[in-house]
Amino acid sequence: MNAQQSTTTPTTRESTDDSHSNAPAVPETLPGGVSSAEAKLVYLYVRQRGACSAEELAESLRLTKLSLFPHLRTLLDRGLLRREDDRYVPAEDAFGGAGAAGTAD
Repeated sequence: MNAQQSTTTPTTRESTDDSHSNAPAVPETLPGGVSSAEAKLVYLYVRQRGACSAEELAESLRLTKLSLFPHLRTLLDRGLLRREDDRYVPAEDAFGGAGAAGTAD
């Protein structure tokens, strides 16, 4: 019976992997050089939602602005986000993404 249980376990894992195919589109890799889990969360949130103000990010992610700003600075410095007026937007070329050609002159 243990052999049958062992055989069943990989099948369960395979079906779990298949369930990710219906997940929302997210970059396959997280940004390099960013080790903080909160900074990665901020990056993924902006990448998924688009332009966000610091207030929106803080409220949505339940972070204080004081803890949010260092993560935003890191993401800006790494070229993963850029600032447009009072909003943070994904840097389209962070992963060589499509649409970057229309943003540069």
